[in-house]
Amino acid sequence: MQYLFRIIALCGLTIVLIACIKEEPISDEIITVGQRLPVFSLEMNNGQHITNDSLKGKVSLIMFFHTGCPDCRQTLPHVQHLYDEIQGKGVEFVLISREEEEASISTYWQENGLSMPYSAQTNRIIYEKFARNRVPRIYINDRYSIVKNILFSCKNFFAHQNGYKPISFSCFFLGLFSSASRFRRRVS
Repeated sequence: MQYLFRIIALCGLTIVLIACIKEEPISDEIITVGQRLPVFSLEMNNGQHITNDSLKGKVSLIMFFHTGCPDCRQTLPHVQHLYDEIQGKGVEFVLISREEEEASISTYWQENGLSMPYSAQTNRIIYEKFARNRVPRIYINDRYSIVKNILFSCKNFFAHQNGYKPISFSCFFLGLFSSASRFRRRVS
């Protein structure tokens, strides 16, 4: 009996040790910093048609969100503030819902005073060209449609910490704006 107990214990220990050997976790990222935006096409609520090609030559912010997500609810007002601050200065804002109906988003936008254009996606087809999970997810892209940064919220950009003035998205975009401005001057 004691021999049988030792064998069972040894087998159990072996299973635990094997289970503790972990493979590299599968990243939830499909598109990472330094990569080009994937091919996509969508319609915004204002009627504008956006594709990866239409973003070339512009700095862009692409945000995936769901209005039922607490982190998205915290992040959306900050993105709205940025939108209000730099709208029309060569930055394209593309907000894309992940599995959410137009009516739900429209109601949330009205209740919270948001005015940014968005694309209501009732599935994950476009989202899964970028990532596997997690919202909010913000991609900041240069005028060549190369991803420069990926954020999972923007509260760190606006939070006051240790008495220091917070970094704003505007500071981050400064280098990208100047590139976009030079590009517009050359093309004009």
